[in-house]
Amino acid sequence: MSLSAAIALILAQTASAASEPPPARPPRLPTKSEVEAQVKAHFAKIDLNGDGKVDREEAEKAHAAAVAEFQARRKKRIEETFAKLDADGDGQISRQEFEASVRSRPIPKESWFAATDIDRDGTVVLNEALAKALRAFEAIDINGNGVISSEELRASRQRRVSSN
Repeated sequence: MSLSAAIALILAQTASAASEPPPARPPRLPTKSEVEAQVKAHFAKIDLNGDGKVDREEAEKAHAAAVAEFQARRKKRIEETFAKLDADGDGQISRQEFEASVRSRPIPKESWFAATDIDRDGTVVLNEALAKALRAFEAIDINGNGVISSEELRASRQRRVSSN
């Protein structure tokens, strides 16, 4: 695997983080030595047999592990958010809990609740929240590989701007 391919692999993996909210201030771009250190560390991690080469099987395993890790982090964030919204801990978000959580936020209450309460029973359960979040993710992840690339994110933003 060439150094440029390794850099491309790292950049592709970090592009998946683009689905997360942007930081309060722009991140500092890495220096050449930091990029080199990151590539070496990542390469060592994916070179499973330590032979100094990454074959297709090792690359596929590394990709699958990265996708699984990303999905686990996303699921954890969704579950944590759900737990915060579910004030009484009954496994459901009632309209009252939802409205209480968004009073100070400029989010249209009705649109999120209505779109997420799939069975229209007046509550949102975790599976409904997950389904809504995954639909949004899959709408951006055009190639369906479980990772949002910078190109997919850019295209999604363009579609939103075009539709407004």
